[in-house]
Amino acid sequence: MSFVFDVNNSTITGAQAMFKLKTLLVSAGWVVKSSGDGLSAFSSSSDIISSGSGGANGLANTTAWFRIQMPLANSVRREFMIQRNNANTNWIIKYSYSANFTGGSPSATASPTATDSQTLQNGGGAFFSTDSTYRWNAAADNAAPYGFWMGCFPTGGGSPSGGAFCLFPMDSGTFPVADIDPYAIYSSNTSSFIVSDFQSNTKAWIRKGLSNETFVSVGACEVLSSNVVIFPGTSGSTGVGPNPHDGYDNVIAIPFGAYGLTTPWPLGLKGISSFVKWNGSNRTTGDTLSIASSGAKDRITYKDVNLPWNGSTPTI
Repeated sequence: MSFVFDVNNSTITGAQAMFKLKTLLVSAGWVVKSSGDGLSAFSSSSDIISSGSGGANGLANTTAWFRIQMPLANSVRREFMIQRNNANTNWIIKYSYSANFTGGSPSATASPTATDSQTLQNGGGAFFSTDSTYRWNAAADNAAPYGFWMGCFPTGGGSPSGGAFCLFPMDSGTFPVADIDPYAIYSSNTSSFIVSDFQSNTKAWIRKGLSNETFVSVGACEVLSSNVVIFPGTSGSTGVGPNPHDGYDNVIAIPFGAYGLTTPWPLGLKGISSFVKWNGSNRTTGDTLSIASSGAKDRITYKDVNLPWNGSTPTI
């Protein structure tokens, strides 16, 4: 696992953020398979989106889109289809496990379809809560299993409030061998990375490829002791606090599980995340944590969770 980063960006539009995500994922080994600029440029086999601006070959045009494919992992090549709706804040995001976005009648203004497509954002409301008023950070693993995260917080500091999009692989050995899609996808346009939103807006396939397969919300499981929340540490919970031996913050990988489903599969563990972790203490978004060694700044706090960071001092 080796992450590449694009961090400390400010005053960028939603279209620029999505363009930067595309560029970051390509640097991590992903491939843009087809694209359209919402005007007249279209390719059924390559990337014609060259900027996050408006105009020819730009992503800031209504209905501009790109289809991006993950390198081979777990025997398949997963894909996302990302399309700008009627504003830089409004986006359509869809996921294909293996069928890929090769159907429909794609054009400069029409995105392709997939037989196993699942909609994460429908474009009907703002995905980015505002335009050009936030810090944008992102990281992508350039080796299998190729997870990534992106998130925003207001310029000057404050709680995240939209524009969160993450692909979380489940850690090896924590998910059933029969699970052929051991990933959870987080997509949020509201109070991003707070525990309740993280629970309700993280989705995954349950029993993919088996009878009764379903794409549902998977809860991010908290850790409690005598009904007191130990993980995550938030403003509303005690938390476990810094470790008394070395003063470092304790963090814990997040288990994800399906719950509240109807018969015959009422609940079950999806797996334990490979890189997103609960905070052990209540920390301010933008704080860094040093987990690998003192002063490493290898994690960044986003509200109730922490994520891989590149060691720099975050710009607030």
